[in-house]
Amino acid sequence: MLEAASWVLIIELMSLAALPLAFLVFRRLPDKGYAFAKILGLLLTAWSVWFLGMLGLPFNQRDSWVVFAVLFIALDTWLLLRKGGGLRRELLEFFTTKIWLIVAMELVFVLVYVYGVNLHSYTSAIRNTEKPGDFAFFNSLVLNTQLPPSDPWMSGYNINYYYFSHFVIAMLTKMMGTAPVIAFDLSIPLVMGLVAIECFGLVYNLVAAARQRSGAIVGVIALLAVLFVDFLGNLDGLRQIIAPRLDMHETPLSNFVFNSWLPSRVIYDYIPIPTGSGITWTWTETINEFPMFSYMLADMHPHVLSLPFMLLAVLGALNIFGATAGSNLFNLRRAEGILTWLVLALSCGAFIFINTWDYPTFLLLVLLAAFVSERRAGVPILTATGGKWFGNAGKLFLLGGPLPENGLAWGRTVRYLGFAARLVVTSVVLYLPFLLTFTSLIGDNPLPESLNVPFLSTIGHIVGIVAWNRTPLYGYFLVFGVFIFPMLSFLAIKAWPYLKNPYSYMADYNPETEPVPARLVVSLNLGLLVTGVGLVLLLASELFYLAGVNVFICLGLGILSAPITAIGAGTLMAYLLEQVRPARPAFELRVALVAVCLLMIGCGYYQHFELYGPLIICITFAVGILLNENSGVRHNPARSSLLSSDSFVLLLMILTGVINFAIEIFFLRDIYNSRFNTLFKFYYQSWLLYGLSAAYCVWRTVDWAWNLRVRQLERSQAVVAGETMQLPVPMPVILPAFSRQLQPQLVGAGIYQGQPRNYQASYSPAVIETETSPTYTQPDPANDDDYDDDYDDYVIAPPSPLELDNQAKDELDNAARQVKNKSGGKHWWRWLWVFVMAALVMGGLVYTLLGPYEWNNHYAERQGLNGEDWYKRDYPGDYEAVQWLRAQAKINPNFRDTMLEATGQDWVDYSLVSTFSSFPTVMGWSGHEIQWRGGNSATLAEVAQRTYDVETIYSTLDVNQAKALLKKYKVKYVYVGSIETSASSANSGRPKNYAPEALAKFAQFMHPIYNSNGVTIYSF
Repeated sequence: MLEAASWVLIIELMSLAALPLAFLVFRRLPDKGYAFAKILGLLLTAWSVWFLGMLGLPFNQRDSWVVFAVLFIALDTWLLLRKGGGLRRELLEFFTTKIWLIVAMELVFVLVYVYGVNLHSYTSAIRNTEKPGDFAFFNSLVLNTQLPPSDPWMSGYNINYYYFSHFVIAMLTKMMGTAPVIAFDLSIPLVMGLVAIECFGLVYNLVAAARQRSGAIVGVIALLAVLFVDFLGNLDGLRQIIAPRLDMHETPLSNFVFNSWLPSRVIYDYIPIPTGSGITWTWTETINEFPMFSYMLADMHPHVLSLPFMLLAVLGALNIFGATAGSNLFNLRRAEGILTWLVLALSCGAFIFINTWDYPTFLLLVLLAAFVSERRAGVPILTATGGKWFGNAGKLFLLGGPLPENGLAWGRTVRYLGFAARLVVTSVVLYLPFLLTFTSLIGDNPLPESLNVPFLSTIGHIVGIVAWNRTPLYGYFLVFGVFIFPMLSFLAIKAWPYLKNPYSYMADYNPETEPVPARLVVSLNLGLLVTGVGLVLLLASELFYLAGVNVFICLGLGILSAPITAIGAGTLMAYLLEQVRPARPAFELRVALVAVCLLMIGCGYYQHFELYGPLIICITFAVGILLNENSGVRHNPARSSLLSSDSFVLLLMILTGVINFAIEIFFLRDIYNSRFNTLFKFYYQSWLLYGLSAAYCVWRTVDWAWNLRVRQLERSQAVVAGETMQLPVPMPVILPAFSRQLQPQLVGAGIYQGQPRNYQASYSPAVIETETSPTYTQPDPANDDDYDDDYDDYVIAPPSPLELDNQAKDELDNAARQVKNKSGGKHWWRWLWVFVMAALVMGGLVYTLLGPYEWNNHYAERQGLNGEDWYKRDYPGDYEAVQWLRAQAKINPNFRDTMLEATGQDWVDYSLVSTFSSFPTVMGWSGHEIQWRGGNSATLAEVAQRTYDVETIYSTLDVNQAKALLKKYKVKYVYVGSIETSASSANSGRPKNYAPEALAKFAQFMHPIYNSNGVTIYSF
């Protein structure tokens, strides 16, 4: 366990080294980025070591430490000394005032890490599933010093996989001198701990910002996020207890044995398989993994190791989402802007190299967050002197910064486009050495002849269309049900004001002075035209299908018609609403909305697209609320933090919903040519984003529900100092908890100070919060080097709230108590909601408790953290030979060269010598090599040829043929061990039965360099 403790120490060291950078980039967030300093330090160090390694620097222990030390000593010295040590004082203040938060976060990290170490001490064997392949890559990185790393399972080739996560763990392994077989089993516990502290920090930031203060409730919700993302399982574990499926080898409760594998295979597709006699329909599983399953499985796989980096990207999106568009975060003329841009580019671009499937999702999240921030209403225009339109546009595009005079119309657009272009280009350039040595895993699949046309064929090689029954609503609920319930509750409370009073924003609307805009005439014509085009495409798809035209073309036309028809129908609906809105038919509007929703749900079921209606309905509501609340920040700046937190969570939910909708229609065409991997990769991202959103939604729902009766004050008359104060209801977008925009009048002596103005009041049942806003002096851009810093602080500072004297506060507080006492316990639905939420969480915990218990054989035997102990037990002769090979390579690195060993079935004990020694072999697991090289048909052909040639070399009696093939693949060593001689019974695959005389031929033209315990190694 000493190695496990040493890894905590190096991670904490990297965290301390990266703290100044985290504090500068994330200083506007409540935790100042402390929870993410660990992953930020790890990412910066790993990228620097890798990039220099690709340029020729040896990848070894000494150089890794030197790069780490030089990088952070230089960076931290500059950051801590600049501007008179302001950042240093900020760090000191944080450590003195937030020591409880630091302790809580570190405890979360260490305790979850220790839990992970204990969990894996029961199943540490690097065997079965995909552990051998992951360890082969990892071991190659650890035992070699050159980059890019060679593929130990296909000699002469580099690893063609997104291996950066393996590289990060390999770098830690080298720096600490840990044995690879132990480091492999420490990688997953490390990821568990990093994910835990980052989930805690992210949701802490959201809730603390919304409440404008911290406290126990914030910590509880942050811990709930850790539970949701890191520990909960899906509801299929509960389903096994309630309704076992006998066809899946599940037994009834009378003889119940929990199946820890099935919850990762919830959704099955009934897909067509082309055969020689036509089309055969068959049930095909998809992968529905979630983090707890992955931790239990313990494969060092990119989708798992990517989790901490995903959370770093989410934090980067949150950071720019809550910032004003004029702040330094968008300004490359300031150090903060440059460092923020580089951190975003480094964290987003890392997905290209860690798990390429994640790159579009999290890049899009950051770009959407920046877009919403940029377009947020109420951001003042700053004046930039000098230059003409073109020059100002160029500066905005390349450097960001303040908008030019009179540049609101075009300045924001140019500035955002520049930000997006810089981020995309930089994220690619930073990882360009990898892209130049990598061949896509997809893109070389055959197409029907009718689709072999320019552009269409390119898309068709990469993306396929789902032409079969899609995800059932029941299956989707089993996977995400724990998160769906609180998110739907949150959407309901956000949408309720709009549904209850959809025309409240029209309080001052006068149809005589504000006629229907002339643009609506254009909307009518455009809506009719677009709707007609969509319906024509839909009709054409049906007619083409009846005429026997290629099904892919018919399906493509049908899918294309859906968004076009929706846009046209939406335009017509907008026209209709504008026409009838003076009459304000609220009831009719609600009835029409319900009818449309039911129609969409019914159409989805009819088309075997059960998620169609629910996803579109939820996404549409969320988008509408997000757009309105984004503008509501201007109208209600005192509650902008709550609106921003709510809006960011809505953005997470929208993005995840859109992705889940898209993969109901399209899938990426890898070697499986189905949704097998597509659902796997995107549902894994969805679990993370949904889990974070659901934790926040639990707090917002409980917070809203338990104060619902007190909200009657917002619509009633409150008695204040013997007079009546009306509390009008504004535009429904400005309806956060405990707050409304007030239009006060002088109703009594001593209540208001000064002349009547518009104020913001924040009040609760028992406490009326009063704040005195500090006085700010508008900075002078011409004489202040820190103008942007000052400006940003000025913009985000809350305005002065309604000032009430003590008598008014007491009266309003008493009125609040009276309403609360009258409500009593009538609202039983609150407790029903809590019961349902608790039941769902308990259902998710079924897997958390029973899954590892069954997988680890009831925790019967602790194995330790040495992943090759099983190898020593089952293959003692081969284990000794591998130890000898390692020793020779350590003495003389040039000793490591191509070694021939038998190849065979994937998933079983083949290719063990190359896996554990990192001596490259001619062909390892051929099925996996096909996956990794599926984007190149020529290489795929070589995989099949190599597999055949290896069999030939071992089985042939022709010495010349064997020599020629060995020369072809530049083989230096031939390995003859227990697999080749079938001497071991431990191999669970088909054993080799090479004739003794065939194996004896190697002695005729090679000499043995090792011969012990049934293993012989021949060398030229």
